[in-house]
Amino acid sequence: MASPVAYNPGRSRAIQRSFELLCDYLNFGGDLDTTAGGLVRHVLRSPYIAPFFDEYTRDYLMEAEEVEDIDYQALQSFCRMKNAFQSKNYAHRSAVDKSGWCALDHATRFMVQALQYSWRKDGPWDHGQWEPESDDGDVEFWQVWMVLRHLQAEWEAANLEEWSEDGLNEMFRQFRLKL
Repeated sequence: MASPVAYNPGRSRAIQRSFELLCDYLNFGGDLDTTAGGLVRHVLRSPYIAPFFDEYTRDYLMEAEEVEDIDYQALQSFCRMKNAFQSKNYAHRSAVDKSGWCALDHATRFMVQALQYSWRKDGPWDHGQWEPESDDGDVEFWQVWMVLRHLQAEWEAANLEEWSEDGLNEMFRQFRLKL
């Protein structure tokens, strides 16, 4: 179980750079005020993301012996294989038995819960269904994955002694290649 680590200015700068890139890449609108909260900060703390990341933190990040970076392609393939958007383990809000779950199970539940809630509540992601072969479905999945990776990096930077921004850098390198 992780516990908070001492403040590290290098980590703070890395997370701030990650947040600024996240704002650029999410592209929620023209005038994002990232210095005073802004739309992205609001979304990260909103019911569209916060309760699902709280669950992810409680059930995975705080319990894992080793926290894994969640790879986009692996997560997308896992969601397909598990038919995640129809599976009660991932799609239903009720509590499920998570014993034996791997990192991808927890990440899948986060993705499905966040996207489905947003679709139902007219949130920032509004395509309405996951169609991995469509551009809209893929973009929404990609954006929520980026949110997860950013929030996980924030948590890791604050709670793990051994932390590197390499995972964040790789995420943004992948995104640039995808454009």
